[in-house]
Amino acid sequence: MNHIHRAIAILGIITSIGGLSPSVYAQPPQTLTQERSAEDFNKQGLEKYHNGDYQGAIQDYDRAIRLNPNFAGAYVNRGNARDDMGDIQGAIADYNQAIRVNPKDDTAYYNRGISRIRARNYQEAIADFDQAIRLNPEFAEAYGNRGNIRAALGDKQGAIADYNQVLQINPNDALAYYNRATAKAQLGNPQDAIADFQKAADLGKQQDNQRLYQDALDKIKDLQQSVAERQTV
Repeated sequence: MNHIHRAIAILGIITSIGGLSPSVYAQPPQTLTQERSAEDFNKQGLEKYHNGDYQGAIQDYDRAIRLNPNFAGAYVNRGNARDDMGDIQGAIADYNQAIRVNPKDDTAYYNRGISRIRARNYQEAIADFDQAIRLNPEFAEAYGNRGNIRAALGDKQGAIADYNQVLQINPNDALAYYNRATAKAQLGNPQDAIADFQKAADLGKQQDNQRLYQDALDKIKDLQQSVAERQTV
């Protein structure tokens, strides 16, 4: 089961309205008793994780990994718990191990990218999102977060290209419209930005996201006022 990091904020870009929750998943059922026991501990760890008991979850993932050292999902899940506890380097070490076990795990690359953003290793994070996208071209969250980094580093056109990809995959992603609007405004395209902010506001209202809805409306007012002031000069 997958629960994906929605996004995180970089340098004032609004990319997450709710709390952050990393991508977690359970290993498919195994045939050996030992591996089923590892799976039991992993599932128990997930339950504790979702209840906010990160330390208890880590202990269960430790047990799962002792029983099955090649359990990539348990490494990813332990990394998520460590990340949420502020142990960024410990989380990255777990994602590294998951990738060694399964080099085609797009989730491990993606979550390592999230931790690398937290560590302010932006170029390494971009490389992780690049690989996640190569493995899973429909990974909208990877495009979105890569766009956020590109925008924060000044590559507005690259960011817009990534937000375009998000919207191609999910046309109802209000945050992608909001972030694309922000990049367009910074590039000096106020009318295009206003159109995107309006779309973000409309979707935010439909999705009962009051904060995003109001933020987008405020941005529209600011841009309209800026345009009007320039026209009177």
